[in-house]
Amino acid sequence: MKTALNTFNIIALKITNLPKQATRFNLNSPLKGCTPRSKTIKPATLNSVSTTYVPNYILPDPTYSPPSQTWIFNVVARELCNTTACIQLTAIETLLINTLALSTVRICSKQELIIGINKDPVAYSGLEMCLSRLQDKFRQAFNERLFRSVRNRGYCLVQEVKIEE
Repeated sequence: MKTALNTFNIIALKITNLPKQATRFNLNSPLKGCTPRSKTIKPATLNSVSTTYVPNYILPDPTYSPPSQTWIFNVVARELCNTTACIQLTAIETLLINTLALSTVRICSKQELIIGINKDPVAYSGLEMCLSRLQDKFRQAFNERLFRSVRNRGYCLVQEVKIEE
């Protein structure tokens, strides 16, 4: 209740600095459900308006496009590589990337991913942990995201992955 009253006083201070025609309600009457404070702080009379500098958004150069990166996924060696680095994958991470890359639709549901790693879709509850560890491993090596979650649908790859067997 004390926080609500303090917030009310701050708003009241800001409103009292407005011209008379700008105020729409009486600040001297208590609000419904609020008890008036016995000591109120009298605001200093200010007639100036404070301004804050906000820089304009700089539009990106339309001719610039970042180079597209193709990631090479070696199923046998269980590696995910680009031109600069490689990361070693566990067996489950390999199956997850393989399922995501070979999917005929862009978004794979959780059930499809669980079936892709040869687990029971009803009983298995470790999918999010495996995906989180894979995402962290990829982010540490390449400073990017490998996939993203699609709310109420599943997961999809963000990067272009080429499978090499």
